Amino acid sequence: MLEAGDCVLQPPHIRHRVLECSDSMEVIEVSSPAEHETLVEHDMDLPTSEIDRDRDFAGQRFVRHEQRKADWLPGPYAGFEARDTGIGAATGGLATVQVIRPSAAARATLLSNDGDLFFVFVLEGSVAMQPHDEDAQSLETGDAFVIPKGGQVTLTKLSKELELLQVVS
Repeated sequence: MLEAGDCVLQPPHIRHRVLECSDSMEVIEVSSPAEHETLVEHDMDLPTSEIDRDRDFAGQRFVRHEQRKADWLPGPYAGFEARDTGIGAATGGLATVQVIRPSAAARATLLSNDGDLFFVFVLEGSVAMQPHDEDAQSLETGDAFVIPKGGQVTLTKLSKELELLQVVS
């Protein structure tokens, strides 16, 4: 069972199936590469009775991150704390997924994309996001943005309840 705030990493070639979901279920799915083959196998017997938490799927492992069991630790930016999902370790550093939030000391924060992908989704609260040499844009729960490779944005006007999902590759 997945609950609000939980996440999974479904590595390449893993067999999976959604068994059921609530009417209010919303999912954020990030795939890389963006084009991948999906096959339907109607005779699939899932879930399997054997669980191998260390099974390797093309260099990656399955991850199930449960929000209620996670700890907040010092974050990647001054004045922020983060809840790491374990996806960075399971992908050998190919991608990291964290939920970040400002602490009491948080101020304007610069985010830079030195890699291929930098995706941010506003899980809770509000923030102003200002790309270099552009006007600031107000973002609220449910909004998202991508920082292009080599790009930067500054975050300001951080609400107390702000939580951001950050996916970096």
